[in-house]
Amino acid sequence: MGEPRAARTVGWALHGLTHEEAAGAVPWHRVLGRAGPHYARVTTSCETHSAKLQRQLLEDEGIEFDQHDRIDLTRFGWDGPTWPVLEQIL
Repeated sequence: MGEPRAARTVGWALHGLTHEEAAGAVPWHRVLGRAGPHYARVTTSCETHSAKLQRQLLEDEGIEFDQHDRIDLTRFGWDGPTWPVLEQIL
C-alpha cells in the first residue's frame, strides 16, 4: 500500500472475508510479514486461516521455506507495478 504499517490494515481486511470469499478469488495466503530485508514469513494468527494452512497453500504453489521458516524474496518475491503505473490504473 506504500504506507508504513499498512500490513495491519490489509490483515484486518483479509480477516473480514468469509470462508467462501477467502477460498475463492482472494489470495490471502500470499500476504506475508517481513523477516529481514530480503525475507518474509507466515504471520497469520487467525483460527480459521491458520499459519499451517497458509504455509501449505504457499508450498502448493512451489514456494520454499528455509531452515528458519522464511521465504527468500529475492527468489520468490514479486515487486509489482510501480506507483506511476498503479496511479494510472486507479
